[in-house]
Amino acid sequence: YPVFLKAINATKDSDKAVYDFVDAKGKKFSQELTAIPQNEKTEWIFPYKIAPLYLQKEDEPLSFSYLKQAKTVYVNFKWYPRRAEFAKFSGELFDFIDNNSVEKLVIDMRQNGGGDFTRGRDFFVKQIKERKKFMERGRLFVIAGRVTFSAGMANTADFKNDLHAILVGEPTGARPVGYQENRGVSLPNSHLRLSYSIELYKFAEQDTPGILPDKLIEPDWKSFLAGRDEALEWILAQPNAE
Repeated sequence: YPVFLKAINATKDSDKAVYDFVDAKGKKFSQELTAIPQNEKTEWIFPYKIAPLYLQKEDEPLSFSYLKQAKTVYVNFKWYPRRAEFAKFSGELFDFIDNNSVEKLVIDMRQNGGGDFTRGRDFFVKQIKERKKFMERGRLFVIAGRVTFSAGMANTADFKNDLHAILVGEPTGARPVGYQENRGVSLPNSHLRLSYSIELYKFAEQDTPGILPDKLIEPDWKSFLAGRDEALEWILAQPNAE
């Protein structure tokens, strides 16, 4: 949005700007970039040949993969679909877990920006509680990050507090103590829409900048360039619980 850059006098144009970059070898260069129309679809170019699991199936709110050699089920929980769709996915997921050799369950919340956290509780938390094996320390892992927000943060707290999950990655983007339940109103004169939250939630005893991981693994360019997921790699390297 170069129009914002123009507003702070960082550029003279409202539709383009010159950016400075440093390439992988440390060479600096500049490139003028022009904004595309808001509704135009962009075909992104990626540096890796095969995307890591968390960047696959980008149009699906929920997906899971079985990593047979590690006896691990990986769940990518990007957003909250409707209850019927969520219930269907949950049924298929836990039916697979019940009928296959699964020692670890990984739930990836890195792209989860929020929704209805009661669905996460109904279709994930309750189901895991019924399978006591995955409440043992070292069976359930959750990957979180800076985009994990609102309901995504709330369910991350549920996994950590109620299911003894090991949290890997970055602190969540939302604090565990704060206001949620979004509402909106139109201002009478300008008619601008105002967004506000109405209810205070406490998902932790202490208010920290985010829900802090047990194992801090921050994203880095070299891993992204190679299509690697260091957070998942660390989890898979942990010995299976006996």
